[in-house]
Amino acid sequence: MEEQEWLTLRSYMNADISGFLQEQYAQSVLDEVNEELAERAKNPIEQDFITEDAWGKDPAERRVVSIDGIEVQIRSLHQRGLGLTDVKGADLLYEIEGVKFALIQYKRPDLRGRVKRETRQLKELIGACPNPCPPYDPHLRKNCGSWFAVRSTAESAYLPACQAKKLFRGENYPKKERFTSVDGYSHDGFRTAFAKCQIGAHIPTVGFKIPQFIIEQAWINQNRILLYALQLGSFRRRR
Repeated sequence: MEEQEWLTLRSYMNADISGFLQEQYAQSVLDEVNEELAERAKNPIEQDFITEDAWGKDPAERRVVSIDGIEVQIRSLHQRGLGLTDVKGADLLYEIEGVKFALIQYKRPDLRGRVKRETRQLKELIGACPNPCPPYDPHLRKNCGSWFAVRSTAESAYLPACQAKKLFRGENYPKKERFTSVDGYSHDGFRTAFAKCQIGAHIPTVGFKIPQFIIEQAWINQNRILLYALQLGSFRRRR
């Protein structure tokens, strides 16, 4: 094996291991979301009872929709009551059970056509994504777990949260065209792309043990590959 061939192979190995690690972090985020929703269910507030009586179901209950033959679960993560916050900075959770998920924060342009920046919410939303961003990298979109949606009755634009942060450019009320004019998804386009597994944070296959290391150095000795691996540490809950 030539040196360049080995360097290429090593880069592929590192990319695969990195992907496994991202899946493990994605699983930890999903676990935290489910724990928070379980706590909400144990401690309902007045708003929950009103919603249940009005719509005939628990607001925390999963809604299952079929998109291109794929069952997608949708759950509300929106804040409940005064002083409470959205879970992971998101309003909705899209999930294909055991496969992937996407967190979505929604913003409706105001009467002047401007989009409000919620700095804390957006930061928390970005922190929940398993991708190593910001800065925004379009090549990571396929595994993005945190999305920012600008929606009105006339149009919609779904973008990775870190891309949305970049588009704000530090402004608190930019015009909606800044988000709707870029290469994002429409409402239907986002749902279809998620169902087809073109986007969304993948979680590890049940029962598969995820390696917690990355190749630091490697050598070839007598046609054998020798690896030096560096463990990256444990994955702690972000609170």
